[in-house]
Amino acid sequence: MKKSIITFIFLIFSGLLLLSCKHQQNAELEKALQYSINFEHSLAIKHFKLAIKKEPLNPNIYFFLAEEYYAIKNYDAAIQCFEKCLELNNSNIKAYEGLGNSYFEKKEYTKAIENYEYYLKSNPDDLLTLYNIGISHEKSADFDLAIQEYHHIINLDPNFISAYLRLALVYKIRNNDELMAEMINKAIQLDPELAQNIDSKLEQLSKE
Repeated sequence: MKKSIITFIFLIFSGLLLLSCKHQQNAELEKALQYSINFEHSLAIKHFKLAIKKEPLNPNIYFFLAEEYYAIKNYDAAIQCFEKCLELNNSNIKAYEGLGNSYFEKKEYTKAIENYEYYLKSNPDDLLTLYNIGISHEKSADFDLAIQEYHHIINLDPNFISAYLRLALVYKIRNNDELMAEMINKAIQLDPELAQNIDSKLEQLSKE
């Protein structure tokens, strides 16, 4: 879910940056953006690197290169590029989100939360980021904080089914059958088809 939003934002910024490429006279950047829009990640990475040689102080190029590395699941390289982007421009809020996502995928939850929280200063109601923070607390066995985060999400969006299901998982771990059943019932009310496969759905979520 996070990846689709990142891709959407990425394409918007790509289009804007593409419009200025000719003015910047960086043909490699223009090629990289075209490859990126077409999801040709290896070629995009190659040309973003060449573009950096021409504009080594352009933080946008590092940001887009980081997104390409993230897309191919090279999270260490993505982190390096997001950090370089922020070194050159620490006001790029999306780079903090990118760092949070990269650390989340690496299961380095403390670092993920740190970067997510910085991103949330400008985007406090980003439900998917809040959801990832909840999972990070849950995976770190900080169950009180996880419960608090999932309830916060539900307060913002009462139809966020996954928050109810993750609460059910946490209450199951805590042997609170009553609250677990309550969360499951609320999820089923929103999506009656869950009743047919609720056990497999909870098992699937527990492995994420």
